[in-house]
Amino acid sequence: MTEVGGFRDLWNDTQFVKQELYSRVSSQQAIHFLFDFLKPTHCSVSGGCTKNFLSPFKIPNDASKAPFTFDVKGWSDIPSGIVKYTLVVHKLMKKSNSNLLTIEAKRNPFHLEERNVAALPFPKFLPSSSGVYAFILKVTDEANNSEFARQIAIFDPYSTISTTAESNFFVSSAEKLGNYSWQSRGSYIQFTWENYFINAYQVENHLLLPVEEFSIDGRDTNINEEEEKSKGEDVKYLYDDHDGKRTLSGVEHVNGITGFDVFYSYISYLTSSTNDGTTPSDEPFNLTNTNTTAELAATNTSNKMRMKRSSHGSLPATINPNTIENTFAPTSVEPTTPTILQASRSGGTENKWIAIRNITQSTFVLKQEWRDGDSINISVRARDIMNNTKTESRLVSFDGSPPSVNEAIFTKNVGNSSYKYSSRVSIMASDEHSGVRQVRWRLTDKAKQDEIYKEGYLRNDPIQRSECSTIDDCYCIPMGECYKKKMEFDFDNCWLATDKSLLTKDIFVLEIEAFNQAMLSSEVTRYELGRLTSFDGIDDGYGIRNLTSESFGNGTKLTWENVPSCYKISDVTVLLYNDCDKAKAPRQITLPTTKTEYVLDDLQ
Repeated sequence: MTEVGGFRDLWNDTQFVKQELYSRVSSQQAIHFLFDFLKPTHCSVSGGCTKNFLSPFKIPNDASKAPFTFDVKGWSDIPSGIVKYTLVVHKLMKKSNSNLLTIEAKRNPFHLEERNVAALPFPKFLPSSSGVYAFILKVTDEANNSEFARQIAIFDPYSTISTTAESNFFVSSAEKLGNYSWQSRGSYIQFTWENYFINAYQVENHLLLPVEEFSIDGRDTNINEEEEKSKGEDVKYLYDDHDGKRTLSGVEHVNGITGFDVFYSYISYLTSSTNDGTTPSDEPFNLTNTNTTAELAATNTSNKMRMKRSSHGSLPATINPNTIENTFAPTSVEPTTPTILQASRSGGTENKWIAIRNITQSTFVLKQEWRDGDSINISVRARDIMNNTKTESRLVSFDGSPPSVNEAIFTKNVGNSSYKYSSRVSIMASDEHSGVRQVRWRLTDKAKQDEIYKEGYLRNDPIQRSECSTIDDCYCIPMGECYKKKMEFDFDNCWLATDKSLLTKDIFVLEIEAFNQAMLSSEVTRYELGRLTSFDGIDDGYGIRNLTSESFGNGTKLTWENVPSCYKISDVTVLLYNDCDKAKAPRQITLPTTKTEYVLDDLQ
């Protein structure tokens, strides 16, 4: 309060005249000081939020190919009120010697913008390069109290999902020797896609790693660090980023893939019940069953031996099938804790996308009863955090029955064909479900049947249906592939060239069996090949024949023939004795192996 007033004395030169009094006047003014030590709060913490304000700092799409938008509604401050909002953007990078993301330039924000309440909302923000960004919101009241909220987001408009080696995606319950395309046993169909899908850009640039603790240096370059430390400022847990696709904790992924869906269609060719794999809905079907470990069932299928006779071959002997090791026998596969789905063809899971809960598994097992000749088309869809997708498919077909051999004929000595000394094997075999894809032959010694002396394979590649219509011994399987029933291959007689001392003792057996695409084998046909010297090129002589001599003057001319044979002549030597006395060592004359004559002269 202030007060004014008083008096004055009046003088005339040196003479006092009078005193005048002033009326007193007073005035007062009140000053109020407001103390505010409380930070702004968000309704998600204080209570009272509507559904629209549940997040203290909302970025609607935290994995975006488009500009980012921001929602900062729901903040309040009592008693002083909010005066401004500050948005700080930092680009993140991988921290050295750590699997954490940290701020790339702590003292140089990627973007900084300040707005008062009336100037909200913040405009859209489009980063100039792909990467992971930390968006920090600073809310400040009239007393300069501040609260922080943080969001982590990815900007990646260009990366895509690719695939690695085709062999990384296969039906592991199918036959390996059938290129995993055919399954012969068990109702469990297991397929695996480990390390097949990848978003290489996101992996190589570390876009999915966790983010380190919030740093003072990364908040606002205008904040005095010592002052901030004294206040104990930090992003509170409730105001930090724990919800959404890209959070502080990083992103669960396998090679940059964050989700897998599978899709299957059963194809019954006989009933024309096919499906091209088109999904009626893009939404994945969620499984409700638990993870289970199961062994794929294996059915024992032993090869029975059958006797066959032909006009060109001898009667084959029968043997015990238990003594034959079938190296093509299918082996069961034991899945490692996969999800097993019981297939249902009516209103169930067929022709629907099925979401895989455990993405690290990369294996799925379908329990499905099947008929010979039918197929299942299996698709796997990979999805990354940007919602990019890539779908790949595999077709597996089924055949649990072995092929049949109608006729197998061995024709001895057909002349100079594929080999100089050839015999020929003809086989009539078929398989109505998967086709006969190859024939295996084995040459064994009858006395040592467990030892394979020689073996080989004849592939029977499919032919065009148009070509099949002009061939009598042709057939087509339900899938549409066509095959010839008659298969031939030439047999090299020189494969029988054993040691000459054993030619009259050894008995060779030729075994023939056909395999379908599911690698099931037919009954084994066996031929005893008989006397070995009856085969062209196999002889028990000594390499020459028809040795003759022709005398002239004091000399003689020797001529001979090299016997056509699988046995190569190693050397030709003429032994010359003097006076027919064989007690003395002869003179040896070595000739080239191609020589068929020699002249001796100056004989005495």
